[in-house]
Amino acid sequence: YRTTTLHQELTIIFGAEWAIEYLLPPLGEIIRHQSYLRRLSAVQALSLMATIMDPPDLTITEVLPLVLSMATDNVANIRFNVAKGLERIAPVCGSAVTDSQIRPVLGLLAEDPDRDVRYFANKTLESLDMH
Repeated sequence: YRTTTLHQELTIIFGAEWAIEYLLPPLGEIIRHQSYLRRLSAVQALSLMATIMDPPDLTITEVLPLVLSMATDNVANIRFNVAKGLERIAPVCGSAVTDSQIRPVLGLLAEDPDRDVRYFANKTLESLDMH
């Protein structure tokens, strides 16, 4: 958990532009790493970083695509953490991006073979419907 919050803290201290230059490239590599634990840390770090990016457009253009790409990971734990992360990210992205990019991915995850993935995808969809 400390690794994931460290990325958020560094983004707060040094700013979004710095985070995009120095933190996103390694995270972009980690999301393809063979270790699912490293991929899990990456999706959690990206989800936290996304909530404090300023301007928020950087979340949409830089962070969201990385998180969305992990929705097809072969490990269910990664996929349900994508669903959980999207619940955090959606408010930053606004309704247009949520409707065009986030909801379709959550819709696919809501039909996932794994029940935990379905649960968190549906939970996030319900949360988005309330806002």
